[in-house]
Amino acid sequence: MTAQRRNDPESTRNAIIKAAEQIFVERGFAATPMSAIAKSAGVTKSLIHHHFGSKKDLWDEIKQRLFSEYVALQNKVLETSHMDVDLLRESIIHYFKFLQRNPQYSRFLTWMKIDEDDACCDIGDEMTNLGLERLKEAQDNGVLRNDVNPMFILMTFLGLAELWFEKKPQFMRIEGEIESNSDGSDEAYLDAMLEIFFRGVLPH
Repeated sequence: MTAQRRNDPESTRNAIIKAAEQIFVERGFAATPMSAIAKSAGVTKSLIHHHFGSKKDLWDEIKQRLFSEYVALQNKVLETSHMDVDLLRESIIHYFKFLQRNPQYSRFLTWMKIDEDDACCDIGDEMTNLGLERLKEAQDNGVLRNDVNPMFILMTFLGLAELWFEKKPQFMRIEGEIESNSDGSDEAYLDAMLEIFFRGVLPH
């Protein structure tokens, strides 16, 4: 560890976060020893504990940081508008584009499933509750069908978006597409996903 880093706690924290994010995304929580993070960050394990506490605390910190961009964007939409079809479509597209821009988060989600970590983060829970309120309002106003649990509506669009980025390499091999066409495949899938989703949630 350099003398500069010893005298700069913020630099030390940033180095730990950068190393932890990279290794957690590559290996998941269970297979990542603190010693690997310490070595990559150029610090001691005791210094990681000093700044972040346990490995689980550090994992939660990375989870929150990875998710914060999407939460800020989505909350801005949900807090300033009433839910209608256009807003719901915009919200779905926001999440899809976030996953498209952040492949490391898609991989992190996969590790969360493998490690049976079903908790998102505090800011994510707040956004989820706000989103459910908006969906319920749309159902009460007749914008969306009211015979479906709003949580199921939310889970459906999240799951449809996440599944694409989790399974896309497999689907593209089956279809015989090439990697250079992946962006076009993303857009084609998004269009199909929106069409299927809205056929299911709009009033009949």
